[in-house]
Amino acid sequence: MALITRRGLLITAAAGAGLTVAWTLWPRRYDDPPGFAEGEAAFGAFLRIATNGTVIVGNPHCEMGQGTGTVLAQIVAEELGADWRTIALEPAPPAPVFANNRLASEWMPLLMPTGWTLQPDENDILIKRWAAMRDFVVTAGDTEVTAYEPGYRAAAATARAMLCQVAADRWGAAVEETDTRDGFVVWGNEKLRFAELAEEAVGYPVPDPAPLRTTLPGNVRAEPIGDAPPFARLDLPAKV
Repeated sequence: MALITRRGLLITAAAGAGLTVAWTLWPRRYDDPPGFAEGEAAFGAFLRIATNGTVIVGNPHCEMGQGTGTVLAQIVAEELGADWRTIALEPAPPAPVFANNRLASEWMPLLMPTGWTLQPDENDILIKRWAAMRDFVVTAGDTEVTAYEPGYRAAAATARAMLCQVAADRWGAAVEETDTRDGFVVWGNEKLRFAELAEEAVGYPVPDPAPLRTTLPGNVRAEPIGDAPPFARLDLPAKV
């Protein structure tokens, strides 16, 4: 049964009858979900780096045997240049930032008034705001990786760029000459751990767009980067 609310009715009326006044009821900004612990540097809702070097990846999906969280964490690890042994997976609460726009684009046309059509497009601003307003965090339709990979990659690339900028400033080096590998920012023979840089890095300007690696992890490699062990499922120990 669909839940009809006054707010939802007004917004539906705006879509169906052009009542632009209802548009002002629609939130424009959403904060990241609360719960960041002290001693953690947050690079958005998807990714945090703790002072002990742990890279914490938020997972808003239900883990029902498909290993979605591990795959997304692997994408983060490769884009960030992290050591897989330092990766932790943490359940994330439903929040607008985790809205599944891909699935919303498939479902929302079914909710439109009779006679109205809406082309499925996960980048459509109406669909994005509809999903965000309802905390549309749904695990279904095999959309978890395809819908969320860009967000996780962007978060990891952003963190990498900011960590590299801090390290470059400390060394007096050009940031273009630095890179990340196995949980370190490296420049020639110099290297600094992520944990040494993270708190300072969050104070740096956020690059827009985030500089993604040229080697895309769309086809995730069977073997991990660096000397890390194989990509074991991150959710299994806690379940056991």
